[in-house]
Amino acid sequence: MELTAPYQRAIIARAMAAYAARTCIRFTPREPFDKDYIIISKANGCFADFAHVGGGPQQVSLDDECISYATVIHEFMHVIGFVHEHQRGDRDYFVNILWQNIIPGKFFL
Repeated sequence: MELTAPYQRAIIARAMAAYAARTCIRFTPREPFDKDYIIISKANGCFADFAHVGGGPQQVSLDDECISYATVIHEFMHVIGFVHEHQRGDRDYFVNILWQNIIPGKFFL
């Protein structure tokens, strides 16, 4: 973990404890033989790799401006496999995008 400020580590630990209290998910320190693990870093933004198994490390980036309990919970949700509602495979059945209202070059798919 690259986040060394005590308050940052405390927020992350609190989020991990919340998962343990409410789910069967346990975040544990990485062991040398672990193939899948999370790297928590500051990598220019607030994001997380989407869940994968057998593929090595998954990055969670938590810049200073996104170190909050809610954001850590949110990014860990991506690590365990959750996507945003607007990214669901069936989203086009429920979301109507008005492309004419989007500034050219300012949309992301």
